[in-house]
Amino acid sequence: MRKKKKSVATPVLLILSIVGFIYCSIMFYFNWAITPIDNTDKTLITVDLESGGLKSIAKDLEEAGLIRDNLSFILRAQLSGTAGKVNSGTFYLSKDMDVDKIIVDTFVGSVLSYIKFDGEEYEIKFEGLDCLIGSYYPNEGL
Repeated sequence: MRKKKKSVATPVLLILSIVGFIYCSIMFYFNWAITPIDNTDKTLITVDLESGGLKSIAKDLEEAGLIRDNLSFILRAQLSGTAGKVNSGTFYLSKDMDVDKIIVDTFVGSVLSYIKFDGEEYEIKFEGLDCLIGSYYPNEGL
């Protein structure tokens, strides 16, 4: 009577499958959580962010309905290397912004300007990195 040898490959494949499934699930959730809440809603929401640290800012953004998950915001800010550079103040953000855009705007900020042309007043909003471009090339894009 021959004894069956136990295969090591079966438990290893099972463990690898479980680990792979968990990894894919986490990555899918993270990628979903950093997308815009509503791509069509460009309504500006005024958010006052205090200098209470990244966790409190993420909580405020989640309560304002601008991000899906505060943990994803914190992770994204830490991975981008900007976690310690959050500005406090009033920001104009919208639900069509993804987490990366919100991070850029809260670190660099938004500038709201008004211009009069031909007797009418127009509002110009420079957001995020556009603020820097606008300061270097003030007449570009008008």
